[in-house]
Amino acid sequence: MVIFNILLTPLITTVLLTFALNALSKNDPVYYSGERLVINSAINAGLVRQVQAAIELAKPPITDIQISSHGGDIDAAMDLGLIIFKHKLNVYVPHICISSCANYIFSAAQNKRLGQHAILAFHGGANQTSLKKSHLNQTYLETLITKEALFFNTIKVQRLITSIGQTQPYNIQGFWDYDLSSLLTLGVHSILIVDDSEKIIDSKNRGLQTAPFLITRITDLK
Repeated sequence: MVIFNILLTPLITTVLLTFALNALSKNDPVYYSGERLVINSAINAGLVRQVQAAIELAKPPITDIQISSHGGDIDAAMDLGLIIFKHKLNVYVPHICISSCANYIFSAAQNKRLGQHAILAFHGGANQTSLKKSHLNQTYLETLITKEALFFNTIKVQRLITSIGQTQPYNIQGFWDYDLSSLLTLGVHSILIVDDSEKIIDSKNRGLQTAPFLITRITDLK
């Protein structure tokens, strides 16, 4: 009987977790929508665990991630990005994906769909000067910096994507974004611009986005 209980426990856990995930609604930070997993949340370790479980248990399999996020924990965002990269998932940003979301989630996707009016903004990564001057444990910071280098090497995107705006000749203090040709130069490819119904539109229709903070656009990187 003890052996039976030991064998049954993982099964019960899986069934309960599957039931809980399927019961999620649009009011939850993570929920299923067909073969798409929708995320409306800051990025943290708990979210990564939830997304990992959702991907592993989903039937039919998840093919797309739809995300709206103001960013979050750098470490967790890299973990989530690697999950997306490993499973070759597509990412759709209908509204906003900034900071860690832009750095590590959008950049890691197989194919990217960006809403015509969506905000995709960057403002530094693990190697930014402000973190080096912060009260963050420096040993942990060095671990993050090493992890970030490995992350971008894995997904074949230039690590400079997180920091170019803070260097010469830009010296941007806040947020920046890139035109599509510059994103391609940095290794972020397969980007389509879509309208509210997710119909593909001409990329020229993507303009500077209205946001409650200043966004500077970097263009024509070579």
